[in-house]
Amino acid sequence: MKKRLTPGRFLLVLSIAVNIAFLIGYFHAFVVRKEFANRKKLVKVIEARLHLTPKQALTFRKLRAEADQAAVNLRKAVAAPQAAFWKELLKKKPDRETLFSSLDQVHRKTLLFNRQVTDLLLKFLEVLSPRQRAQFIKIIHGRKLYRGRFIMGGK
Repeated sequence: MKKRLTPGRFLLVLSIAVNIAFLIGYFHAFVVRKEFANRKKLVKVIEARLHLTPKQALTFRKLRAEADQAAVNLRKAVAAPQAAFWKELLKKKPDRETLFSSLDQVHRKTLLFNRQVTDLLLKFLEVLSPRQRAQFIKIIHGRKLYRGRFIMGGK
């Protein structure tokens, strides 16, 4: 006698399949996030995935150190206008122009930082082969790592 697939059994099988797919996706995302969480490990991962030569690896580390310093400088530069922004918001009647001025200062400094990091990125791309370049762009674009942080600098 052949067993029929009742609606209840169908929903049970569908639920199990969806849960398995969710667990696989969650595990994959956890492993990927963990791989890129440690900054020192990240450098090694990038070097290994791109098969960097010693000269390319040295260039990567040098440019990354410059970007790290630029990120430190940015955090220091935006601290005062950010503090002024929040201090102004705490007032009973915040002044729009003061708030906008603080925002403009932060955005100008952030734009300069992003340009500086992009210049460093371009210098690194110059030393890569076309295949390495494509792989590197795929890594930083696919992982959303190029936000002025992680790959070339920042925390």
